[in-house]
Amino acid sequence: GAAQLQQLLRPMHSTYCSTDHRLVWHVYVVLRDLGLIDNSGLGNRLTMQYASQLEMEGLWYEALFVLLHVRPAPCAPRLREAAIKGVLGRHAHRLRPAEGAEARTWPPQSPEDLVDTLKIPEAWVTECREVYEAYCRNTGRA
Repeated sequence: GAAQLQQLLRPMHSTYCSTDHRLVWHVYVVLRDLGLIDNSGLGNRLTMQYASQLEMEGLWYEALFVLLHVRPAPCAPRLREAAIKGVLGRHAHRLRPAEGAEARTWPPQSPEDLVDTLKIPEAWVTECREVYEAYCRNTGRA
């Protein structure tokens, strides 16, 4: 039953590395979408761990995509927003308006790409970019 599925969703049962969440996160998403498991706490934990893993590997854009799968929880209704803003804040120096050939880089680095492609609310992207710009002004790192 549910206990066996939760055992399946432990990295140590699917890979040699107990901190590698790639496979278990994808398995969780499939099981959730099939209606075989419904545990937002477990799902959010796996999602946050996988996003963290991706970001540590330099895949911050992919981490944002994964974080879009965070589900609201009674104890943390704004968890998705906070997690996404955290990644945006750490990578705000990479966000710049798309211009010419740069508009076709991977990962997309313009605020427009995040809003258009990932559907991240523009207000979140703008807020993180403005905080970064204010930091640069205040520290003379413009």
